[in-house]
Amino acid sequence: TDWIQPILTVRENTERQEDKFDCTEFMKTVNVFTGQLREDNTVIITTSPNDVKNICMDGTRAKPKKPYTSEGTFKVILCGFKIGGAEVDSWKYNTGPAENKHITVKCDNGLPYHFVGVN
Repeated sequence: TDWIQPILTVRENTERQEDKFDCTEFMKTVNVFTGQLREDNTVIITTSPNDVKNICMDGTRAKPKKPYTSEGTFKVILCGFKIGGAEVDSWKYNTGPAENKHITVKCDNGLPYHFVGVN
């Protein structure tokens, strides 16, 4: 979606499926896209990326530029680096359990541009 394009972090962290989620497969794409090894990554499970975007909105108005925490919770999965060699295909990740957490994102002009963390 268009609002995700300016921010890599939110794009990386927005997935639609939690069943059979595999951090090793997911992180291969992330690492190739970024060109570097990411040791961990928090994945937000949502049926609509607009759920994340709405954190930055107050009705139809954009909230001022700063971090905001979601009112509701999202299912999140932590991907943590386990083992790997020189080749990206050898990198393996642990897939954490899906947990309900509030998320915090930095907003600008009503759009999330940086994932801050979970509460």
